[in-house]
Amino acid sequence: MAIKVLLCDGVAKKAVEMLAKAGFANEETKALPEDDLIAKLKANPVECLVVRSSTKVTAKVFQSVSGLKLVGRAGVGVDNVDVKAAAAAGVKVMNTPGGNANAVVELTLGFMLSLARQVPKADRSMKSGKWEKKAFKGSELKGKTLGLIGMGRIGYEVAKRARAFGMSVVGYDPYLDPAKIREVGEQVLSVGEIYKRADYISIHTPLTDETRGMVGEGAFAQMKNGVLIINAARGGILDEKALVKHMKDGKVAGAALDVYSVEPPDYKELLEDDRLILTPHIGAATAESQDTCAEMLSDQIIQFFTKNKAVNVVN
Repeated sequence: MAIKVLLCDGVAKKAVEMLAKAGFANEETKALPEDDLIAKLKANPVECLVVRSSTKVTAKVFQSVSGLKLVGRAGVGVDNVDVKAAAAAGVKVMNTPGGNANAVVELTLGFMLSLARQVPKADRSMKSGKWEKKAFKGSELKGKTLGLIGMGRIGYEVAKRARAFGMSVVGYDPYLDPAKIREVGEQVLSVGEIYKRADYISIHTPLTDETRGMVGEGAFAQMKNGVLIINAARGGILDEKALVKHMKDGKVAGAALDVYSVEPPDYKELLEDDRLILTPHIGAATAESQDTCAEMLSDQIIQFFTKNKAVNVVN
């Protein structure tokens, strides 16, 4: 009997095609809330569930359904999957590290350039019928210091590209080989040194108990006046209320966010400052990255069920 797979969240067609070719029985659906997901899995049990970031696979899901053997996350972050509950239920969870890295890297660089040259504000001004040439005096990336919190796949590639712009790079990552950091920048031994030295700060860490709220009131107190901040990693690492406070007092000159503590963000003041560039969690939303993640995950699923080989399992 064919392995049954439920693919949620509009996973790229590449996954559907590869799994079908391998003989799997696929069903596609939109993002499902917890109760709807449970009802669907009870009515039509599957061995494999595939999600992107919208569908939340909670402890209640794992406790309520039977027959599930694998949850595949088409992307790197698994904060929408209760990994501990999955392990308790005997369900493996796998992701696709690196599959969307380039997309996030390029968005980060786009944010940096947009902040430096006030591109979104100038665009809005033009579309309102104005010609405010003198109002949008920008700055250059060349000669500025970029501080990277996290130097894994994404942070490392951001550093390489930033150096091409003539920026100095300082990086903090306690889990990475120091020699790897020194290939693309200067290693610092504390995140506090990033705060003190950087003109731009970009976050590239997962959301964990250790990083939750890391860039908060204490961090802002150490930063240079006029700092520019980017978060295209995970919401919850950056304290958004502290960010807004220090944009008002002038400590922070601007920020660009793709991720939020609550999505969609419900903090009204965050949405009102035109020095903030906000995007709706689109870091991995390129055709190329979605195809890459779909291909990686499909290959991993096929190996798991046909060769008993577990690749990129996180639990």
